[in-house]
Amino acid sequence: MRRRLGHSHPPVLVTVEAFQADLALSEQLIELDARGQPQAKRVKRSTQQLQRRLRSLCEDRRDGRKSRERDSARPWSLDSILKLRRCWTVMCSSDA
Repeated sequence: MRRRLGHSHPPVLVTVEAFQADLALSEQLIELDARGQPQAKRVKRSTQQLQRRLRSLCEDRRDGRKSRERDSARPWSLDSILKLRRCWTVMCSSDA
């Protein structure tokens, strides 16, 4: 709410308008959730880039374009990324 107002001591009219906007947004989110359309979670751009990179590496490995031996000398080798993926999968499945 404070971000929407802009400063610590806003005029009364600005405060009322901010509360009205917040109420309208809340009602809209409740309506979407009631219809079975929850608000999409925001994902950082860096996370999307890493997921794309991991997906392409896995596809390359599956299709034989990359091998573990060839990439093992690099600091972010296929082995280390696959280990991270395994850890991430275990962490995600234990949360559910």
